[in-house]
Amino acid sequence: MKKELLIAFAVLISNFGFAQTTATNFNCNDCAGVSHDLFSELNAGKVIVICWVMPCAACISPSRTAYDAVQSYATSNPGRVVFYLADDYADTPCNTLTSWGNINAMPNAIKFSNSAVNPADYGTVGMPKIIVLGSASHTVYYNENNGANPAGIHPAINQALAVSGIDENNNIVSELNIFPNTIKNKATLVYNLNQANSVCIEIIDITGKIIKIFSFANQTQGKHETQIDFENCSDGLYFLKFYSGGISKVVKFFISH
Repeated sequence: MKKELLIAFAVLISNFGFAQTTATNFNCNDCAGVSHDLFSELNAGKVIVICWVMPCAACISPSRTAYDAVQSYATSNPGRVVFYLADDYADTPCNTLTSWGNINAMPNAIKFSNSAVNPADYGTVGMPKIIVLGSASHTVYYNENNGANPAGIHPAINQALAVSGIDENNNIVSELNIFPNTIKNKATLVYNLNQANSVCIEIIDITGKIIKIFSFANQTQGKHETQIDFENCSDGLYFLKFYSGGISKVVKFFISH
């Protein structure tokens, strides 16, 4: 009996990456060249699901399970639950990883092949490795190796959303404007923080795809301006989503070259 219990415990350890209960920060570019600061995005109220893959055939089904779980929140919590698809050892070229994700029906995944996004930060590594992160305390709500369990992922995301709750009436930002509102190539974003805080800004197209993201850690109280380049963006309607201090605000704008 004792031997059987030891075997069962060893199997459990191999499936779940018991390690630290808080995230490890990283600041790096994704495969699209967009910069991400993990803690800034968590501080701003986002829930992030990271799935590391080799990539390989065995990774497809569990990765899709986690990806589909994230997409199920697209209507109820638009832009708040984000899926990162990361190469395990950062030795797969970005174009290969991007193609693999798109072919396997994960087009909205944000792809990383960067050693800063390290699965070993979260214990043992088995592909795919999937974690759920959330809240300003940078908590790990789910950590699993070699598979994905929808019955575990959904409650973990729900818990992270509850702790990272967005209050649309919070007055941490008293001004939020992008001008000109119909943009040709470049625009200026102006916002006023009523208190020092981290800020995350997303540019989202009409399909819901995040095309640009800006993360700023520990911005000071007061007025801030950010220049944004839209020269390579198609004409049409876009949304700017602003996160800070557990609040989110949205501004619509148009691009017309």
